Amino acid sequence: MHSVLAAYLREWQQQTPYACNGDWVFASTKLKGKKPRCGSIASQCYLYPAAANAGVFDSVEERNGSGALVHVRYVDFNGNPIKRWGWHNLRHSLASWLVSAGVDVKTVSSMLRHSNVRTTLAIYSHAVDANKLAAQGQCLESLGMTQSNQ
Repeated sequence: MHSVLAAYLREWQQQTPYACNGDWVFASTKLKGKKPRCGSIASQCYLYPAAANAGVFDSVEERNGSGALVHVRYVDFNGNPIKRWGWHNLRHSLASWLVSAGVDVKTVSSMLRHSNVRTTLAIYSHAVDANKLAAQGQCLESLGMTQSNQ
């Protein structure tokens, strides 16, 4: 584990009520830290709010008549509900970012525990618009096409 990740996890351990050696990192409050939260609950408690704070999608607070918060809904920027978003999206984002950053594809494939690099390249990593634009510019430059030729 990288030291930066370890530092964040140590910080989280200091904030959580379940910080004993046998407790899970994202522990179930219902089971007093002895079992992890299920993926969908952890996603709703941690990933959805973080994504909304990062501007990936929007959150809509629903309040009762006295103004108390009842529920938070997550919607895209057209107001449509977010139906599927979670841990798997992070895997795709990680793969795309690592490949885009020039990390060796075999290393990315190993990090994602893919047995075949084709899975990493064909399914998990996605082209980033800035990279596509840069590649197009390199191609045009190699053909001798510059803005002064227009």
